[in-house]
Amino acid sequence: MAEMEMDPELAPELEAFRLRYPSDEAAWAYLLKSPIEVQKEVLRDFKPKMEGQDDYSALVISFCKRRRQVATQPSHYPQQVHTSPEIIEERRSMEGMVQELRTRYPFDDAAYNYIMASLPVVIREVLNSFKPPKEGEADYSALVISFAKKCRQSAFSDARQQEDAVEYEQFRQRYPFDEDTHNYLQTSNPDVRRYVMRSFKPPREGEADYSALLITYCKRCRMNMNNMNVNNMNNMGSFDAWGKGGGKGAGEIQQALGQILGAAAWGLAGCGGGGKGGGGGGGGGGMNFNFGGCGGGGFQDFNAPCGGCGSGCGGGCALGGCGGGCGSGCGGGSSAMRLHMRSKR
Repeated sequence: MAEMEMDPELAPELEAFRLRYPSDEAAWAYLLKSPIEVQKEVLRDFKPKMEGQDDYSALVISFCKRRRQVATQPSHYPQQVHTSPEIIEERRSMEGMVQELRTRYPFDDAAYNYIMASLPVVIREVLNSFKPPKEGEADYSALVISFAKKCRQSAFSDARQQEDAVEYEQFRQRYPFDEDTHNYLQTSNPDVRRYVMRSFKPPREGEADYSALLITYCKRCRMNMNNMNVNNMNNMGSFDAWGKGGGKGAGEIQQALGQILGAAAWGLAGCGGGGKGGGGGGGGGGMNFNFGGCGGGGFQDFNAPCGGCGSGCGGGCALGGCGGGCGSGCGGGSSAMRLHMRSKR
């Protein structure tokens, strides 16, 4: 039953995936019931820490579930259309040439379907560039699929670069920045650059120059990229802590990336009061990139990266990532501050 549900285009890769990463029927069914785009992402991006295990069921389901969740969010890129009348007609016009290639380099129906399910630009690339190391073999199916897959990835990369360029220009018009910032963004990892463009939310719109803010934010994204993969970055939420003032209290810590420059650190609104058991928060922490400012009712700790304290400090965090409170009432504490407080008890 599961085999009947497999997309013909992906069937060879799915079978190879299951051989490489064994999983039970539940995980297999979960993968097959996912949208085609999710299946493609799983086949392309699933990289467990250890190879050669007997059972990857839990990892497959967990990874697939995350990709399903991402797939349900609004897409920033238009989906490629594979079934428009123009594409269907262009594919049909190349069937004869694909058959000629098949006569010269025999391959099975799965490989043929894989080629014909590709975009026309990919089919043309296969026809023009497929050159196996040896002539006269009985079966070239695996080589054909592998080569066609590389052609697909290349075509996707080219299309994505064009889309990135359009999005980048729109982003720069909305948030003007200088050439130094442009160079800094362009030398960043493409995934970091996309994340910056989609999550950057400054305190105010319509400013003449966002260069300093963008470099600071992009630098933070780069640093996090070194410590985690992009999937974790995408689960971290957006950069929406600018000027919202105060922490949540009740022991909640804002997301590390989304809140890395909390409101109090920018001196825009200060802390709004601690959570359970803490005193009221003080005034604005002010912009202090060395130790973090401290508002009324608190103290300034030269060891901890955040100036908040358990007695209701209104101080902001500088480089440590403020914006969330702790259980004892800090309106501007961070995870580092909580550890510091625990050590004092």
